[in-house]
Amino acid sequence: MLANKRILVTGSSGFIASRLIERLCTMKKQDDRLQVHGLSRTEGRLASLDDSLNFEFHQCNLMDDARLESIIADVSPHIVFHMAAYPDGPENTRHTMQCIESNVIGTYHLSNAFGNSLNPEGLIYG
Repeated sequence: MLANKRILVTGSSGFIASRLIERLCTMKKQDDRLQVHGLSRTEGRLASLDDSLNFEFHQCNLMDDARLESIIADVSPHIVFHMAAYPDGPENTRHTMQCIESNVIGTYHLSNAFGNSLNPEGLIYG
């Protein structure tokens, strides 16, 4: 199913997305045609992952739509796992604009860039 696919995971420095990167890289060991890309504002948890994992990291804020479009055009992913989000919790009431930017506007930028790319097959929102 994922053979010969390019996969991009947004929010890749977060807990769940970094575990997804690990799992995809394990699958890549069985099929080296699979390409795994992580995208996040910071390296975060990815810095502690095993160095033998074979994936490419792209540093980008989803609010930077020009950079995001450039990365999407370069990677040309077939599938995007959109795991980037401003976290839930009481702090959202104190940071409403950052929450809206990340969760709404950032998702809008990503969906536009991915929809205009060469190979869009699926956008999975986590």
